[in-house]
Amino acid sequence: WKDRPGGVSAITTVDQRWGRCDIKTTMLLPNSLAKQAAADRGAFEAILISGDGIVREGSSTNVFAVVNGVLRTHPADHHILAGITRSAVLDIARQQGLAVQEAPVTSTELSTAQEVFLTGTTTDVCPVVRVDDAPIAGGAAGPVTAKLMRLFEKTLRDETGG
Repeated sequence: WKDRPGGVSAITTVDQRWGRCDIKTTMLLPNSLAKQAAADRGAFEAILISGDGIVREGSSTNVFAVVNGVLRTHPADHHILAGITRSAVLDIARQQGLAVQEAPVTSTELSTAQEVFLTGTTTDVCPVVRVDDAPIAGGAAGPVTAKLMRLFEKTLRDETGG
């Protein structure tokens, strides 16, 4: 995503994975199919939504949304693979005094969120500016996302001495 510093687009798709997504396995076919569906529609990521409308995670990322001024992401339970970057970003957000909830985001809240971003080992903190062809927050990275991007990059530099 680094070649798109203004943010990326995502699509939503039904989560067709099994019930223990917290266990990292080699069976990633549903994730791969979702990622390909996103690519086929010109999007960077596919956001997986449960049958009852709950945002779970991306096909290869964790999903965050700012809803009513609160930074939210799905709780680290058996429905998601809680990433290391997700955990680091949550720590940074709490250290900054941001309102944070590990609570489900609905598909409706996702479409009306003030900000949406992804986290992952290869994506770091990545702003999402479009979901299902609809702009998020005017189509630009929001202030919470921008702040967390800067702080996460600083944390990486500090830890690696770069």
